[in-house]
Amino acid sequence: PRRGDVVLIHAAASGVGRHLARLCKVSGAIVVGTSRRAGGVDTLRADGIDHPLLVTDAPMLTRAVSAVLGGAHRVAVVLDSLGGPYALPGLRTLRPRGRYVNYGLAAGVPPPIVPAALSGFFDDGLAGSLSMAWASLGDHLNSPTRRQAAADSVFAGLADGLLAPPPVRTFPLGEAAAAHEWLETGAGGGKAVLLP
Repeated sequence: PRRGDVVLIHAAASGVGRHLARLCKVSGAIVVGTSRRAGGVDTLRADGIDHPLLVTDAPMLTRAVSAVLGGAHRVAVVLDSLGGPYALPGLRTLRPRGRYVNYGLAAGVPPPIVPAALSGFFDDGLAGSLSMAWASLGDHLNSPTRRQAAADSVFAGLADGLLAPPPVRTFPLGEAAAAHEWLETGAGGGKAVLLP
């Protein structure tokens, strides 16, 4: 994104979402971050997200984004790790020539979207000339050189404070079920480590 662009990041309190939000903020973008849990919104606020939103169901997404931005079709880029029912409402937030990038399916597989719908001619809820893409890490980091360069960038970002490591909570191996429950609820927003 360019300076002043609005970026919508789903699950912005998650590990990848938090890193994306920080990178977008550094580039000068205005970040709208969503979370499906109230604790995630607190994390977004603490991270300095411009517009933290609690979005508990997909149909409310388009209205909630329009409300915080003062109108419809203001988002330049949607970065979506959820997919499923969040895809079409996310597309509905985009401005003309906006870009939707899906990189995860945490909420399921998105419904089929006919390419002609991206023109805006057949669905008045969509702006025109939209683009969609699927981003898979393996396709972008498809050589040892690219993987090393990406790793170097991540470690440099951690060293200079641009990226923050996630909180880590340890569990004894005998409490593996509790660790899984902690991860599934998203209560800690971090990583679980099982200790033998």
